[in-house]
Amino acid sequence: MRDFVDHRISASDFDTRYLRLVENYPGLLDPRVFRSVDLLFYEVDALVLDERLRDRNDRNEIDEYRLPISARDTLAKLQEVRRQATRFRPISSCWARRA
Repeated sequence: MRDFVDHRISASDFDTRYLRLVENYPGLLDPRVFRSVDLLFYEVDALVLDERLRDRNDRNEIDEYRLPISARDTLAKLQEVRRQATRFRPISSCWARRA
């Protein structure tokens, strides 16, 4: 995702890689992570790169200009989840150090 947000890969490459990753991910995600990843999945799925195939009346379709905005928003949300997770230590780890 970072490569796409930083313009190191194309929308087409991101589309392929992201869908493959979501399809092959074997585990369950934390609900906070899942919401963001799931929303981006729908955005990637709605990507229409060929302008001739776009339906101007379909508000769900997105193009290569809107997808990076969605990816950037998702990345920011995931980074916030990570910050929150590292900010708070589990109580059990605090107790283990006292013993």
